[in-house]
Amino acid sequence: MDKLQTAKEYLSKGRYREAGNILNGLIRENRDNDELWYFLGVLAVKLRNYDTAQEYLERAISLNKKPEYLWFRGMAYMETLEIEAAIYAFREVLEIDKNNVDANFFLSICYLLLDDSKSDFYMKKAYAKDKKKTKQLLKNFLEAFVGGSARPGLKSKIEKQIDGL
Repeated sequence: MDKLQTAKEYLSKGRYREAGNILNGLIRENRDNDELWYFLGVLAVKLRNYDTAQEYLERAISLNKKPEYLWFRGMAYMETLEIEAAIYAFREVLEIDKNNVDANFFLSICYLLLDDSKSDFYMKKAYAKDKKKTKQLLKNFLEAFVGGSARPGLKSKIEKQIDGL
């Protein structure tokens, strides 16, 4: 198994120190490897070091503008409630892949959080592309992020969107 694969495995198992040691060693050898910068960004998010994560993700994107890098950057922004920045990142994904279900879904969620009617458009677009996945994403989001939310009405809005699909 190569070093990058080992680092990915460590990341997935929550062994962040070991993953970081490998990734930092690899990036010293190859500073122009977009995938290494991306996984350093993933690691930084896992460690809740969001400013560093955004720097690493930006470096990865500047080297290779992959939809998954842009999507993850949007998710990192959502995690810190930087909704406008998340919207920008998800829209960049859609510029590359207009049928990306995840980007359409999370763009819809961003607009929902802003109480913007554009939410319906992107949710319907995600649903038209993959009904089953969109419903599952909605259920997961509702359970993970809204279940204990102090924001009144958000849960009922999402439940209404689920029912409307």
